[in-house]
Amino acid sequence: MGKSKIRVVVAVLTVFMMVFGMLGALAVNASATTADNEGTAHSDTVDAGVGSAPATGASGPEQSAGQQTLAAQEDSPSENSKQPENPDPELPPVFPEGWMGSSGKWWYQYADGTYPTSAIVTINGKDYAFDKWGYVVNGWYQAEDGAWYYSTDYGIVTGWRYVGGRWYYFANDGVMQTGWLNDGGIWYYLHSSGAMAQGWVNYEGDWYYMASSGVKTTGWVYAGAWYYLDSAGVMVTGWISQNGKWYYLTPSGAMATGWVNDAGKWYYMKSSGAMTTGWVSDGRWYYLDSTQGGAMTTGWKYLSGAWNYFDSANGFWVSDRASFESDWNYAKSLYSPTDYMITVDTAKPSCTVYYWRASAWQPLWDFPCSVGKPSTPTVKGTFSVLDKGYTFGVGYSVYYFTRFYGQYYFHSILYYQGTYQVKDGTLGGHVSHGCIRLPLEAAKWIHDYVPYGTSVHIR
Repeated sequence: MGKSKIRVVVAVLTVFMMVFGMLGALAVNASATTADNEGTAHSDTVDAGVGSAPATGASGPEQSAGQQTLAAQEDSPSENSKQPENPDPELPPVFPEGWMGSSGKWWYQYADGTYPTSAIVTINGKDYAFDKWGYVVNGWYQAEDGAWYYSTDYGIVTGWRYVGGRWYYFANDGVMQTGWLNDGGIWYYLHSSGAMAQGWVNYEGDWYYMASSGVKTTGWVYAGAWYYLDSAGVMVTGWISQNGKWYYLTPSGAMATGWVNDAGKWYYMKSSGAMTTGWVSDGRWYYLDSTQGGAMTTGWKYLSGAWNYFDSANGFWVSDRASFESDWNYAKSLYSPTDYMITVDTAKPSCTVYYWRASAWQPLWDFPCSVGKPSTPTVKGTFSVLDKGYTFGVGYSVYYFTRFYGQYYFHSILYYQGTYQVKDGTLGGHVSHGCIRLPLEAAKWIHDYVPYGTSVHIR
């Protein structure tokens, strides 16, 4: 190729390189202008000259000062600027949040990997109790404030819960309740252990009775005996009136039956517990005076047209016989070596047994009797109880005999021999062979209770 052609080629290449270089410079200037404008918009501290790209080959903060390019020097922080210690921090790990289970135990894991321990935590609107290892509690749980809860895998229990054979009640916040509880207008009592009470409960000195269902009882209740609980459920003692009848509740609260002594006065309660008035037989006859509030009568009382005498200490009826008082006056001066004495009035046949009390003879029994007929009269005088037996007789039988002199006895009326069929039941007459005939029960009482040596006075 000639020199002239070579010059042409070199000139073309030179022009081409110049054009290409100018285009490149324009591109760089345009980029720097854009960076400068953006920096001005976001920060007032950026220098107008900062914005050029780092030179190719810049290797970061470990390069020596002589090797840093101009761009690297411009991008490096000024003396007064702050640079993070770790400009590229490591992000924390992210854990799956929710319930975790292993070997039948459950715990709840948060997104940061932690989990609740020794606390009650609300999760999705439900309260759960966690132990110190973070597991959900199954069973009893006591919080730091001392409150008790009952926990399951499904959360803290509320309302009634049957645990270990007993009922417990947990409030809406799960706290176990104690003391009185009103649930739907029905009262229950929960012991300090939280267990629902059944049977008797003593609260502040008053007794209450809780049914087997736990419900507080009012009115009559049977618990080995009858008791009465007022409208507040408190056990009543003393007198109460129900449906026009009087009842007596002992100091223990049990309804009384039979004899009741209240403030020194005696009352008699039927098997139903209702107080009785009028005549009552309880082995002896008694009179309960309605005009005296049902109290047992003692001493003299005019009834049914006659004066009746009731033992002054024990209230049992003794006699309504017209001549009884004169016979008693006669007996007051008599003697017996035992605490018993018997008198017999042959004129108006009667037999009276006395006992010694309060330094005087007190009438105990006043029996009707029959004595000897005129041809075989009963002996008179002072005698003593000698011996006793069950029966004798030929063509008849008498029972429970008590001999006081010779062949003279107290014994029953006559029965057909070997039977208890009455042959001659006459009382109050002069019909015997000299013995003193008595009702069967009277003859038996003298036979059983009057001791040997007791004086017998017959007039």
